[in-house]
Amino acid sequence: MNYKVLDLKLKNLIQLCKETENYKKLSVVSITLISNILNEIGLKLGIRARNIKSNEKIYKYMKLINDVLVKNLKITLFHEEDIESIREIEIFFLKKEGNLPFQYVKILFSIYYELRKLEVPNLYESINEDDFSVTSNIKYFSNRSSKNSNDSDKFKPLILHKIKEKELKLQKELKNGFNKDIFESAIYLKKFKDSFINRSTNKIKLRGKLKDSINYQRSLDDIIGLGIIGTSIIFFIMGLVIIIEMIFYPTLMGALSILILIFFGPSSFLFLLYWYYFKKEGNKE
Repeated sequence: MNYKVLDLKLKNLIQLCKETENYKKLSVVSITLISNILNEIGLKLGIRARNIKSNEKIYKYMKLINDVLVKNLKITLFHEEDIESIREIEIFFLKKEGNLPFQYVKILFSIYYELRKLEVPNLYESINEDDFSVTSNIKYFSNRSSKNSNDSDKFKPLILHKIKEKELKLQKELKNGFNKDIFESAIYLKKFKDSFINRSTNKIKLRGKLKDSINYQRSLDDIIGLGIIGTSIIFFIMGLVIIIEMIFYPTLMGALSILILIFFGPSSFLFLLYWYYFKKEGNKE
């Protein structure tokens, strides 16, 4: 994206809205820009995009990203104050159908330009171990333990201790200010640690992409989707039971036939609902 062209258009739009004192267009643009850049950040980290179809709030999506990073790296990407500001303004925005006072618009643009400063790495890119120097000393001890299986148990506590020290150092540096290279190093170190702990041979293998080392939490959408497909299966089983009863007791066919529609109808509807609004959406992500 050419930010120079975008900034020039925004400058002209701001001037026009000031002259007309109509800030609705500017409000919508600021919300859209924040939503787009958050989607970009989330996708680079391997997280799904914000689910607009289910009216997922922007501030909740920011919390999701923070929760994932806290769970894996003990760090946060977005400040709590910014999330709270977005929450208050977003609720007001929806209530007033996009009409925000200029003071709120200024806050939104301030947050937007702060988000633009975050050079989040694209974790879908393949790992190049030569780009990371954070584990040089740790690799030295790891290689020594790998050469002799008898040394493995002796060196393992030392290696884990050094990994822990490096993790704490990187977390402290990231809390002082986000840095793309340090962030990548922290994720690489986690991947190295997981590979070391779970290794089944004497050799540590680091393959794939950095995003594969992060464990993402299931979203509320996933839970709702599973609930819908589960209910669909229950209705289907109950309908199947009735069909079996009708086979064994043909005299009950007239009385039970209506129940087949009662159970198979909702089962089919819920399955189609899951397929079109959850399964397909999940495949896109």
